[in-house]
Amino acid sequence: MYKTLCSVVVGVVLAGSLGCAWISRQSAPSAGTGPVGATVTIENGAVTPKTVSIHPGQLVTFVNKDAKEHQMFSNPHPVHTDCRPMNAVGKLTPGQSRNTALFQDVKNCGFHDHGDHDNAALQGTISVAN
Repeated sequence: MYKTLCSVVVGVVLAGSLGCAWISRQSAPSAGTGPVGATVTIENGAVTPKTVSIHPGQLVTFVNKDAKEHQMFSNPHPVHTDCRPMNAVGKLTPGQSRNTALFQDVKNCGFHDHGDHDNAALQGTISVAN
C-alpha cells in the first residue's frame, strides 16, 4: 500500500512538473536570430529608447547595463500575451543581452519589467511597421 501510494504521488509530481515545463516553453518563444532592427538598453533603472521602430521579420536586442536583474516581457502584466516575440527576452542579469524572437505582425507592442511592472521608466513600445 505504501509503495503504491508513493508511486502515485511521484507520478503526479512528475506529470505536473512536465506539464509546467511544457506550458513554459509554449508561452515564451526562443530568442531569435536574424536582422536586428533596434537595440533597447536598460541602464540606471530605465529603458532607452522608450520607443523603437522595426519592420516585420526583424528582432530587437535588449542589453542590461544596469546593476540589477530585469525581467522584460510583453504587455499586459501579468499575462504577457500581446506580443509573444517579446517574451523571448525574459530575465536579464547585469551585463547580459538577449534578442526577442522575430516580429511578424504589424502592430505596436508594449513591454515592461515584470519585476517592476508599475515603473514607467522600465516600460516601452516596439512599433512594427512596413
